[in-house]
Amino acid sequence: MADPTRRRESRYRLNAAPLKEIEDGASHYRKYWTDRFALLNRLAEEEI
Repeated sequence: MADPTRRRESRYRLNAAPLKEIEDGASHYRKYWTDRFALLNRLAEEEI
């Protein structure tokens, strides 16, 4: 049986720089959905 006091640790690193292009392309969707959810929230609060 394995000794429970010994742990295996792995460390990973992410190079997020290539994701910047995707984030830039999707930024207008973020603004659109942020605005839409804000409107939905306002409408829901008016109903309460």
